[in-house]
Amino acid sequence: MLQRFRRKKRRAIFSADAAGAISSSIRRAGNRYEVGGVLLGYHRFHTCFIIAATVPSLKQREKSDIRFELDGTRETKEAARIARQYQTPPKVIGLWHSHVGGSERFSVRDRRANQKFAKLNGGAVSVIAVPDRSGAFGAALEKLVPYYIDPDGRECLCLSVYGKAGRIPGRYLRRRKRMTDPNHRCSKCVYWVHGVCKMTGERRNDGICTCGQFRERKK
Repeated sequence: MLQRFRRKKRRAIFSADAAGAISSSIRRAGNRYEVGGVLLGYHRFHTCFIIAATVPSLKQREKSDIRFELDGTRETKEAARIARQYQTPPKVIGLWHSHVGGSERFSVRDRRANQKFAKLNGGAVSVIAVPDRSGAFGAALEKLVPYYIDPDGRECLCLSVYGKAGRIPGRYLRRRKRMTDPNHRCSKCVYWVHGVCKMTGERRNDGICTCGQFRERKK
């Protein structure tokens, strides 16, 4: 039997980037199959600040309307790439996935995955993205339903806050400044030529580019 626990009401505050990424992923899938990813942000007392979210690639291996399975290797790399873009790198704090049918409850499979993730990470937030099924917005996002799962596997529904109602401390949203000196270049990424990353157009000198394709040059 599912155990629930009562504590001070938890809040999950979503940044525009996080909510936008989730909405775009659902729209791209046309709500024909489930999509999902990991959430990056911070836990502060009874509030979860969700700064960013990873989204599945266009070449998603399995397209099912009843389940979604994360590609752990890809999600780890993508989360690291996103975290490097911030002055205070956010951590992976949870998971998200959509429900084609619009259900706001976890399946048995979902609950097992949540409990396992929460146990490994000392607690986690898991979000169900409910698509707009009316078709008026092109299968876009209707709402986000966040739950907090403690390390013992107990879950509680969080208050979902986004838009102007949710204030996220500015220090969590500050991104790293880009290098503009054309003489600066990264010599370790195959996509950097004459100081410019061909994938993103960025100029940097930190040894790692943000296109997610970091590789050592062959000598």
